[in-house]
Amino acid sequence: MDNSHRKVDANNLLFILGVSLLARILPLFNAVDWTDLYAQQAIPILNHLNIYSATQGIFPYSPVSMFLPALGAKISLIFRVPFHIIMRLPAIVADVGIALSIYVTLIKMGRKNAFSAGLLYALNPLSILISSFHGNIISIATLFSFLAYAVLLLGVEKNYRLSALLLGVGIGFRGYPILLLPLFLLKLKISLSKKIEYVIYSVIPTTISFVPFLFLDYKSVFREVFSYSGFPDYGLAAILRAIYSFVNNTRLYGLPDNLLGILADTSKALFFVVYALILLVSAKKKLVSLILVVFLTFFFVYTGISSQYFIWVLPFAFLVRDKMLKYYVLFGTWALVNFYWIYHPHIIFGKIGVINLPLNILLLGEIISLSVLWLVCLLWALKLMVEKEVCAESVFL
Repeated sequence: MDNSHRKVDANNLLFILGVSLLARILPLFNAVDWTDLYAQQAIPILNHLNIYSATQGIFPYSPVSMFLPALGAKISLIFRVPFHIIMRLPAIVADVGIALSIYVTLIKMGRKNAFSAGLLYALNPLSILISSFHGNIISIATLFSFLAYAVLLLGVEKNYRLSALLLGVGIGFRGYPILLLPLFLLKLKISLSKKIEYVIYSVIPTTISFVPFLFLDYKSVFREVFSYSGFPDYGLAAILRAIYSFVNNTRLYGLPDNLLGILADTSKALFFVVYALILLVSAKKKLVSLILVVFLTFFFVYTGISSQYFIWVLPFAFLVRDKMLKYYVLFGTWALVNFYWIYHPHIIFGKIGVINLPLNILLLGEIISLSVLWLVCLLWALKLMVEKEVCAESVFL
């Protein structure tokens, strides 16, 4: 590894920081309050109620993240800043943190493309849509999941505990990073006792946070956490929905509950079968490749995919600069914009008002963008699984 590139350039770091913030702060001036989901989460917390028993279908996560809506509501009242603006700030900060983390990680690894990778992430429209326009705080979980991987590149033996704790925080904010835990355990060259430590550290934040709520009302916790199956906004079910809507010239959002339940259960079972197969053939693949494959497979197989999920892949893909990344960002951005335009237009248009297009044009765009993004996820996953790992890139674990 070339040590001459290990020093972080403060000017480059500040430039990436400035560009990242500017690209994500500017949309806030046009933002409107398009959903009261976070407000619905904040109210029972501020009233000292058990959020799991006081609400239904509002908070299917661990308690780790519940302080954010409550804190945001208090800050909003104190500083008289609209709540929907305050609640976008944690997502923006985390997304900016991802751009900086990509740059610093590549610098520490001696990579010449560190600045361009960090800057390209800072300007990528897909994560800007999710963190700034949509304002979903899933970028926090994505940041911690990425850091859990990144610190290992700087030394597995000295950083495996830190990695586990970072992954644990990611799991605490949103459950999906738990999919990475078996991958880390399989690929890390550490002793069995240290792998047991890794598991313990990675589940501590979430486990501890659940304890008081389980004592208070375990049934409500199980109901809220395990009944959530996402929304069929992307993937095969969404493509079929878009085709039906186009043929019938209607705006069909969602699917009947009984059909949604069947699709969710079937696709979930299918995904875990594929996930097990990926684990079985993981020996010859790098950890970063497996992470990408698992997420991309999830997007292809599962039906309950929401817009914000597509950020999961981005930091890992920008780190390795895979050739498929440009297609993922291009068609992912198109799919998100098209979806928002049809079903949540205020996310992208805000205060300027909705720009109306004929519904059949938008639905045709939805069919094409959803289909191509779905196929990109499949082709990218297959490419990663069949291609021979390049020795020069073995530093990526």
